[in-house]
Amino acid sequence: MKKDDLLSILANSRFAEKNEKNFGKSKFLGTYFDSVASQISSNFHGYLGIIKSLDEQFSLGLSGQELMLDAGSGTGHLSVVLKKSGINVVGIELDLNDLSVSRSISGVVLPGLDPYSYLLQGDLSSLNNIASEHFSMINSSQVLEHVDPSLMFYVMSEFFRVLKPGGVLRLDLPDYRFPYEHHYRIPWIPFLNDDLSRAWLDGFDRPYEGLKYFSYTTLPQILGILQSFPFKILSAGTTVSDEERNNQLRCLSHYMDLNTRSHVELRCAARQICNEDLQFVPSSMIIVAMKEEKTEFF
Repeated sequence: MKKDDLLSILANSRFAEKNEKNFGKSKFLGTYFDSVASQISSNFHGYLGIIKSLDEQFSLGLSGQELMLDAGSGTGHLSVVLKKSGINVVGIELDLNDLSVSRSISGVVLPGLDPYSYLLQGDLSSLNNIASEHFSMINSSQVLEHVDPSLMFYVMSEFFRVLKPGGVLRLDLPDYRFPYEHHYRIPWIPFLNDDLSRAWLDGFDRPYEGLKYFSYTTLPQILGILQSFPFKILSAGTTVSDEERNNQLRCLSHYMDLNTRSHVELRCAARQICNEDLQFVPSSMIIVAMKEEKTEFF
């Protein structure tokens, strides 16, 4: 497996074009591609360690006959690495372009395996082709913020349906109570509406197109939906502390009134922050839950 082959697949894909059009990330994509290729080449040790640890802790049997769902597998680097490492994984992705990239990456990393056998197209809110209680684990990484809020309950309902009793659900995704936007990779005033977001993006010289690809997810929101089902929450938290969040908000407040509705002030503050290259630490929520052993929910 050659890292250059992986870089070529990523750089020449519609994935690159889409991210430049939507988020204006040309100066980040080269770094991102290099990072992904390196992670695949080194077996994505961070996530692989997390999955294997949960597999061992809860005796899930993912290296044997039991199946794991990579829900929203995107360009497939996590699914491919898990498969290469002996985890019995199925990746499901809605976007055909991203799915094509994932299958190409699989062809480079696992040339003897048919990528169509485990990298599938599907809608997480309607997994009609998946039998109930099919998976022993579901992992969804940086995906649910892309789900329409009106469909989030249905996604969780499907996760609950296809997960076996005693199975583990692991979610990580942005917590938008923190002042950072993961896709644009810029500081972000929490919960700006669409109109004000456009003014903010003007200051960073970024396109508006990406605004339709994410919604403001928060830890309380996701926990509230999960608690509609017989899930036992094993752990839930954020990767950045509330103290650091408050420090970041205070830093932003030096440039502007965070409650402003002035487009001019937003643009000017964003431009100044951009020029000073102000860096914030992105924060994700991480939730681990277990489906109760016995339930008559449906």
